[in-house]
Amino acid sequence: NLGQADYVDFSCLKSTEIIKGSISSLYGSDALGGLIYYNTLKPYDILKDGSDFSVEIPINYYSENDGRTFSNKLAAKLSDNLSALFIYTNEVSFATRNAAPYKYVDETNNYGDNLCFNLQYDINDQSSLNIVVKDVNRSSRVKSSEANLANMNGLYNKLDSNTIVERTKVSAEYTYESDNDAALINKAKASIYWQEGVINDNYSRQVGSTSEDKIYDLTNKLIGMNSEFNTNINIFNDVHKLTYGFEISENDGSRTRRTENLTLGTTRVEKDTPDTKTLRGRLYLQDQFSSGDFDFSAGLGYDYYSLDSKLDDEYNYADSDTIEAADDSYQVVTPKFTVSYRASDDLTLYARYSQGFRPPVWYQLNASFENPIAGYITQSNPDLKPEKSNDFEIGYKLNGDNYETTFATYYNRYSDFLDTFSDAGTTIIDGRQFSVFQTQNVSDVEIYGVEFAGIYFFNPKKEGFFVRNVFAWQEGNDLTSNIPLETIIPVTNNFSLGYMGSDDQWQASVDMLYSVRPRLSSDYQYYIPSTSLVFDLNAYWRVSDSVTLNAAVNNFTNQAYFNFQDVRGKDNSDGDIYRYSLPERNFQVGVKFHF
Repeated sequence: NLGQADYVDFSCLKSTEIIKGSISSLYGSDALGGLIYYNTLKPYDILKDGSDFSVEIPINYYSENDGRTFSNKLAAKLSDNLSALFIYTNEVSFATRNAAPYKYVDETNNYGDNLCFNLQYDINDQSSLNIVVKDVNRSSRVKSSEANLANMNGLYNKLDSNTIVERTKVSAEYTYESDNDAALINKAKASIYWQEGVINDNYSRQVGSTSEDKIYDLTNKLIGMNSEFNTNINIFNDVHKLTYGFEISENDGSRTRRTENLTLGTTRVEKDTPDTKTLRGRLYLQDQFSSGDFDFSAGLGYDYYSLDSKLDDEYNYADSDTIEAADDSYQVVTPKFTVSYRASDDLTLYARYSQGFRPPVWYQLNASFENPIAGYITQSNPDLKPEKSNDFEIGYKLNGDNYETTFATYYNRYSDFLDTFSDAGTTIIDGRQFSVFQTQNVSDVEIYGVEFAGIYFFNPKKEGFFVRNVFAWQEGNDLTSNIPLETIIPVTNNFSLGYMGSDDQWQASVDMLYSVRPRLSSDYQYYIPSTSLVFDLNAYWRVSDSVTLNAAVNNFTNQAYFNFQDVRGKDNSDGDIYRYSLPERNFQVGVKFHF
């Protein structure tokens, strides 16, 4: 887990957009199953109309972990062409309170201090330049409780951890938008960026009579540039909106493990994965046009992806002469095609086909780790192939004066599915049996399902009482082994009943989340969470243009429920399964000042 979510400071974001389905033709390998797109705040997102200086201060409290967040967002118009935004965020939280007995609660302290700076220069009415600096600093200290240590099969007498996450990113982005529809380029966007991310995991532990510190340092240094252009051209009296561009980046990844034996006074430095440079290059083109009541969109992407690994004395410290560091490269072309039909002003039908791909990352291709205490090893797999998908989707969008609905049914077929560190049997080392884990390609996997989302207002002005529902049903199967995919939750339904005041001045709702127990193979022997039904209460009130209040009561009926991935592969033989449960009944309150 590279902890990429820990690299994000959400107080620096204007919005978060979730795009479902494979869109590798536009966004490359990271978009095999969809995309989360972050939009960074700019000075004029905070500056009030006609103001040269504005301040926004959101403050929130979360009872689930006694957490507090505080942000100070300062925006200033420095001249007619120059403006700036500065954001400072402080985060504090402690151990999450769930259904587990108190003896299973670890002593936890989480802290964060994050900075964001955005300087915007408006070159003219059509173009601007933004210089953005983001700095994320988070730390988490955890002291394992005696009850949790006892459940580690007696491996540790002491286990404390201190995790530090740091990310610094500097980027420059140029944007242009023409006011002439006949211009050669209607819109353009280009950026260059540099980023360094570090995750430092320091484990202080006692194994028997031996005390030691294990320090894991994961470093990613990323540099890249990208551009996107929009051009409108007329072909046979139809306007074609062309989107095209490129992206190139290089990431230098390294992870070292430093073991300091405090009892013997010795130090050993080694790597389970060799240092690796990852080069990505991408070209893409998309054409959007309409003919009568039909809208068409066709896209094509070309991606080049290479892994250049470096063998050194620290990679597999004990066997560096016999373990090779594999290199690999991939070239993939991915298409996408969508056709939609405007049946009426309210109803649009659509069908979509797309291909996606995901190449193996550096720590999947090369992995050589041995844990004698736990009795397992990881192995490299230089023969890994990129995971590919063919995605089919049909659906509709239906909107009226007082309702909005969407419906989709989809079928996704994956080949060479990447199963990260799956069970690869056993091996004998020095007369002892070890479990082997290795990333492997699964020949065929399918995922299919249905999604429906809708909101209905009892008032055509879209205010007053409303009902909202989001339903999803899906199944996933490993067609090679003829077993269900354990990562798929079959059914979820989120129903809300609420009231919205005029002009969205205030809102209150009761939300109900229903989740069905996972679909598993008949020989699955571990703990299986039951179906859950959880109620939440949410409300906000815009007291004035300067003050907004929000509040929530989560898990109102205090249910003990689970995210299946948190308990996957775990049993309940020691009666401690509830330490993996989601938060108990808790509340959240917040206030945002804007002046």
